[in-house]
Amino acid sequence: MKLGKTYYFDEYQVYVHDPQKNVILAYRTKEFLIIQKYREIRISVDPVSITNKKVFEWIETWANLKDRIVTPSGRTQLLNGDIIRNKTEFIYFIFNSDSNAVKIGRAKNVNNRLKSLQVGSPVKLQLLRIIDVKAGKEAKKGEESFHNKFANLRLLGEWFRFEHELKQFIEQFSNYY
Repeated sequence: MKLGKTYYFDEYQVYVHDPQKNVILAYRTKEFLIIQKYREIRISVDPVSITNKKVFEWIETWANLKDRIVTPSGRTQLLNGDIIRNKTEFIYFIFNSDSNAVKIGRAKNVNNRLKSLQVGSPVKLQLLRIIDVKAGKEAKKGEESFHNKFANLRLLGEWFRFEHELKQFIEQFSNYY
């Protein structure tokens, strides 16, 4: 599956893109996140009236059965329909090259969070890593555990120096595009 490419199936149009890059489409779409072993892929489907089942049928033609899919409602499931969790939240690692700092936070919609942080930043922010977790207490505990793990690198609040220990952790799970 090529990123940055539009695919067609039946009367539907699907744009496949990198979840780390902001993509502004001229029409309303239904968005899914496919989490594979070495990368995440975001797909935007037009029209929004398409059923999740129909999108899953198309994804089955190219994805691995072990890939996880986050639906527009935030449910994480496998292609066979097995639900992993009903509501998903993400722990994200966002890099600011100007300050050589990484923000470790959590959000239900990482793309929207990246956009809101970008408004206050004079440099292009980069999403380095996302980890999907169960929404609520698990997400809060996960975020806190990363804050504690990298406490020696803390700059202010949720911002941490992007030094060897944090770089190594992120590279361990890096996506290959």
